[in-house]
Amino acid sequence: MRNLTDADWRNLVYVIAQGRCVLFLGPDIPLLDGDAQRPSLVSELTEILAGELGELPEPGTPLAEVAQEFEAKGDHNELESVLQQFFTSRRAQSSRIHDDLAAIGFPLVVTSCHDHLMEDALQRAGRSPHADHYHFRGSGRELVAEATVSRPLVYHLHGDLNLPDSLVITEQDLLDFLVAVISGKPRLPDNIRSTLQAKGRSFLFVGFGMNRWHLRILVHVLRGPRPDTRSFAIESADHVEGAGDHNSVLYFWRGFKVATYHVPLGDFVADLRRRVERYREESGGQGATHSRPVRFGVSSPRVFISYDRRDAEMADIVCRRLEGEGCTPWLDRKRLESGD
Repeated sequence: MRNLTDADWRNLVYVIAQGRCVLFLGPDIPLLDGDAQRPSLVSELTEILAGELGELPEPGTPLAEVAQEFEAKGDHNELESVLQQFFTSRRAQSSRIHDDLAAIGFPLVVTSCHDHLMEDALQRAGRSPHADHYHFRGSGRELVAEATVSRPLVYHLHGDLNLPDSLVITEQDLLDFLVAVISGKPRLPDNIRSTLQAKGRSFLFVGFGMNRWHLRILVHVLRGPRPDTRSFAIESADHVEGAGDHNSVLYFWRGFKVATYHVPLGDFVADLRRRVERYREESGGQGATHSRPVRFGVSSPRVFISYDRRDAEMADIVCRRLEGEGCTPWLDRKRLESGD
């Protein structure tokens, strides 16, 4: 855990300006209105559920833990009802952190949040976002919409509020979600997966508790083989370090080249926005533009790889190269599931 150096900033700004950075939004992003800071919506919801149980949650208690207890003492329909009412009543909420992230221009945003703060911020920034979601109890979709800086895609990993059965809320939901993602039943869309695992791709994690066990599994599945580029995880400066933090930092750095930084989130995002905008001005608009699509989406070339078994190793190399160039290859050993 450290502060960002000049080299760190240069690396991060460059991959964002080139359209090679995927933004991951976690549940621990506070709400900023001017200089006033409020807890994240997830923290507020966790306190509401705990209050219904007559308890006071410890700082940093995950929503899934409290939701599991709430469901055990009540029922799942009641839990869904509280969730729906909470996020509906806060639909007009906004935050400077989301506004700054929207202005930066990420073609793909992957979120574990149930709110629509990012989509609304993108609309205010003059972009026209797509929204899609993963349904861990449903059927998989092969492709999702193309994304550009002007028409970004916000992909909700934990489901869609309009489809209550898709929501990941409790600890049991979280376990079932991880099993679904790992087994590929249902599969993540092929162009989402190939984009996340493409050569030269970096991730920016904002608002995740990187010490949470389930994030290790998720990153392992989404990131694929050992990456060739660095990613960044920004944790809140007031994060209270636990016994597992040091091991988590080492795990993500050694396994996935994810460097963890503890800084004030609002200051970091505002600084990042200024740096990216200055880079684009000084480079004459080079890099990702509003009109250039990042090569994942329905227009990505889809390639069937046919090969002799003796050439399996070469077929893997071809598959990885095609993914790195923005194609969506189909290779039987990667795409063919038992029973297909």
